[in-house]
Amino acid sequence: MNNQHLPSGFLEATLLWMKTNASALYGSFAAFGMATLLTLRDGKLWMDAFIVLRQWLRLGN
Repeated sequence: MNNQHLPSGFLEATLLWMKTNASALYGSFAAFGMATLLTLRDGKLWMDAFIVLRQWLRLGN
């Protein structure tokens, strides 16, 4: 038996959660947007950040 419907009250609970946590959601979207804009300015920044992270992880930090 395959039920393709959402549970009752799921949409209302999701909207209430989004309303309650709106400031955190706005902040996370803003931070993601700013980081995306800054890194898209120069595509090499993505690679540099990955290389630094990989070296940091190798050191065991």
